[in-house]
Amino acid sequence: MTDTKRLRERAKQAWATKDLYDPLTQDAYDYILPYRGGGKNRRESKGAARVDKLFDGTGPQAAMRFAGRVQSDLTPPFQDFFLLEPGPAADDVLAKYNIEKSAFITQLQSARDRVHASLHSGQFHVASHEMYQDLFIGTGALLTEESDDPEEMVRDVAVPAYEIALELDGWGRVSGVHWQRDWKAGLIEEAWPTGNFSDSLRKLMAKKSDADVPILQATIYDPKTRLWNLTVLDMRDKETSPPIYTKTYRTNPWLTPRFWVVPGEPYGRGPGLIGLPFVKTLNKARELHLHAAAFALLGVHTYRNDGLFNPDTVRWEPGALIPVGSNGGSVGPTLQSLNIPNRFDISQVVIADEREQAQIAMLDHSLPPEDGAVRSATEIAGRMKRTAQDLGGAYSRLGLEVVVPVVRRRIDILQSKGIIPNTIPIDQLLVALKVTSPIAQTQNANKVQPRVDFMQIVASLLGPQAVPMVANVERMLPQIGRDLGLQETELRSEKEQAMLQQWVDQMATQKAQMIVQQMQTDAAASDQAAGALPQ
Repeated sequence: MTDTKRLRERAKQAWATKDLYDPLTQDAYDYILPYRGGGKNRRESKGAARVDKLFDGTGPQAAMRFAGRVQSDLTPPFQDFFLLEPGPAADDVLAKYNIEKSAFITQLQSARDRVHASLHSGQFHVASHEMYQDLFIGTGALLTEESDDPEEMVRDVAVPAYEIALELDGWGRVSGVHWQRDWKAGLIEEAWPTGNFSDSLRKLMAKKSDADVPILQATIYDPKTRLWNLTVLDMRDKETSPPIYTKTYRTNPWLTPRFWVVPGEPYGRGPGLIGLPFVKTLNKARELHLHAAAFALLGVHTYRNDGLFNPDTVRWEPGALIPVGSNGGSVGPTLQSLNIPNRFDISQVVIADEREQAQIAMLDHSLPPEDGAVRSATEIAGRMKRTAQDLGGAYSRLGLEVVVPVVRRRIDILQSKGIIPNTIPIDQLLVALKVTSPIAQTQNANKVQPRVDFMQIVASLLGPQAVPMVANVERMLPQIGRDLGLQETELRSEKEQAMLQQWVDQMATQKAQMIVQQMQTDAAASDQAAGALPQ
């Protein structure tokens, strides 16, 4: 039985830890992702413009480009971004059970195609793009649940980062996700039709009420059973009240990727947080620049308070009127413009410098600014390469915290529905999961170049015929194909290579025999012709 009192205490502690990061992340959302932001005042912010603090769009533009770039590099829509291959222990296991490796590879290929079809036909790519926006600040959240809808099978929901609080285990891994959200009472039964509802909640549900009910969904990992346990609680109930709903998962239903991680912190630090000081400075500089422009365009005027000019009866908008004793003495004008210095050249330099610093900090500097000077292709390629190097460590983490869990969770759901057989465990021993997203292919391509360079060096020094004598080309070429993202079904197996070589040898032998026979026939005919000549 679930200890709801202990679970509520864990949730309270997790949210207390989350509160320590709220001021920092709230600033980041205000200046970079205002429409996804939220916090303690999220109820008051519903329907609000949320852009009153924004005077510059560098931060929001960087966030949108980041989300699109990470999605294209990691989980590109309508493209295959992973492979299922026989692992290092597959040969021994298959031989033990007398299973053909080619049949096993075909089975893995079929499972992979079905997982990709499930990803591309559902809401995963829409939800993941929202998750990547939150990841720009530091931490994303996406929930993957099994659906009873035959047209949906798998439901993917991007959860705003401010609605979740994380727990870590002793190794720094996410071991608990506390999702708290206000649910409309009339929608609760639809979400948990078999739930155990209290009397007060049933009354609200019967009325199809729009009243908000605080619902906590706590998903906790149990290291003893190696399972994930979901508990749904009505936070209005007593601490000892039974839960509304419980469920057990074999795989974690949550994706909670973190971009960069500070040791001991449950939440990530993304490019948005790194560039936040520059964004705020840029925003302030832009605000002052706009104020200066307003002064330059509208002006501020003084008027002589001599009874001849009454500003209360004059509609002078926009602009300002400042009463003074005189404008240049007794013979001065009644109304004159106030000279205000406007150094737009300095403000433009400050804005340009701060914008560049912000873009560098937010990893949005691979391309030159749209209004900047034309850059060479070599410079742009170099900047893009540097950006890829800067993201290498983060992408390695994202591969482990996004791609692998996505595939494991998808396979688990499809297996429960009987769409994929249960004989496909993603244990990296029998079945290995290989990430083939564009960023992974770029990194794998670096492995290919040394092999190609080696064969070119051998060919240049000893001639092309010496390459097979020095390098094991038969093994090297298939590995190059794998590094470039080719599937196992697209490469000849060793058995197929042996059979093909045997056929080639047989054809060569037959051809040689035919040549010898033809030579013998020609020689006999020549001898016969020579014998028929007159002596």
